[in-house]
This record gives sequence, C-alpha cells and structure tokens, in this order.
Amino acid sequence: MNKHIKNYLNSFKFNNKYWYTLFIDGFTFLFITLLFLGLGKILEMKAYAISNGKTTEELKVLLLSGSVENSKLFLDNVKIFTFYLVIGILLALIVALLVYSLSRNIVWNKLLKRDFVRKKFWAWNGLSVLMIIILFFYLLFYKVIEIFLPLGVTMFQFIFRGLVGSTLVLIFMVFLFLVNYSFATENKVWFSIGNAFHLIKLNWKRLWKMFILTLITWVLLRVLLYYIYIWFKIIPQELFSSILNITAILLFLVWLRLYLLRTIGRRELT
Repeated sequence: MNKHIKNYLNSFKFNNKYWYTLFIDGFTFLFITLLFLGLGKILEMKAYAISNGKTTEELKVLLLSGSVENSKLFLDNVKIFTFYLVIGILLALIVALLVYSLSRNIVWNKLLKRDFVRKKFWAWNGLSVLMIIILFFYLLFYKVIEIFLPLGVTMFQFIFRGLVGSTLVLIFMVFLFLVNYSFATENKVWFSIGNAFHLIKLNWKRLWKMFILTLITWVLLRVLLYYIYIWFKIIPQELFSSILNITAILLFLVWLRLYLLRTIGRRELT
C-alpha cells in the first residue's frame, strides 16, 4: 500500500489525544459563543429599557414632540448605552483572546507532551493577535479571488466556487497549525511564522499529497452532511443544522491537526 494512503488511513485511528483536544476545542468555541451571545442579550435588554420597546420611527416622533428635559434624558441614556456597548465589546474580545490563547497552550502542551508555563501562555496571546492580523489580510485576498470566480448560477460553477473556497480555507488552517506547532516548540512568535514556511518547503512532497486527501475528505464530509439534511428533512437555517455543521467542522479540524503532525514526521505525537 502507498505510504501516503497508509498514513492517511492511520490518521483515522482516534486516540485519547484526539478526544482530549476535541473537548478543549469544543469547550473553547462554546465558551466564546456563549460569551458574545450573553453580551448581545445584555445589550438588547439595556436598549429595550431605554426605548421602552418603541420602534425607531416611534422614538423619532417622541423626541420631536416631547419636552427638552425628556429628550435630554433620552440622549443621556443613549450615551450610557454606548459606553456599555464599547466597554462590553472590548472586555468580551479580551476575555475571548485569553481563553483562546489558553486553549491553544493546553492543546499543544498535550500534543507535544510539555508542561504549562505561565510566561509561554502570555506569549500565546501575542501570537494569537498576530495571526488575527494575518487572517484579516488573508480574508482580503480571499475576497479579491472571489471577484474573479463565477457567480455559481450553474451546478458546475457552484461546485467550482465551493472547491476554491474550501481550498483557500484549508491552506490557511494548515499554515495556522504549522505556526502553532513551531511556536509550541520554540516559543518565538516571529520565528514561528518563518518556520511555518520552512516546514512547508521541507515537507512539500508529502504536504501536497496530504492536502489533496484532506480536500477530498472535506468534500465527502460535506456530501454526507447534505444527504443527512435530506434524509432527516433538516432545514439549513435551523439551530440543529448549525450545531451539526459546527460539530462536523470541529471533528474535521482536530483530525486535520493530528494528520498534519503525522505528515511532517511527528507520528509519535499523534
């Protein structure tokens, strides 16, 4: 059997590291999601308290026909709401960053069999911020590529557009995992970025084959989900559909991370 196919098939032998890192990733995503949903609910309640449930048009009429004192009181309440909005979003972003960085520290310590180091945890925050900046520019690049893609009117155009999008997402995820791996071994932020490119160049003959198999796996997973929707008559906009999609993505990404480690020659870590 071809060694690349064998390595691919062996990557589906899920061990305790797979389930442990899946739990950490799942908990992290759930926590951050609930954090922003909770913030949104609090802000919604405060906005409702200020407007007393009135629509925008009703508020305009009330302000124009009301007294100066009532208008001033309303504007003061809006200023307070804006303050809560800005502070709430900033605090939520900081907490989300800390939780995400902590989870990356825990995951890679588990994979590389290393102990938790507080100093290294703070460095993970710096790496996370840098990767967010890189992701921003990568998304701009993605949007430029989208301009030249067909609109997806025909089935072929729709599939082609989906394949290009999936390919670009997987490229970034592979790069992200290589950066995280490099940082977990060396604890140097800028070195990790450069070393990720070095690892790609060093393992290119294996990585491109791994990437093709990964893309095929992702496509098969999407096809499976499509038929699950049909068989069980699941509406795409329903909450259950979102949960199913997110679960599938988490299962896939945790598998991809371990498969990538196997591909670059770190089978003992998987």
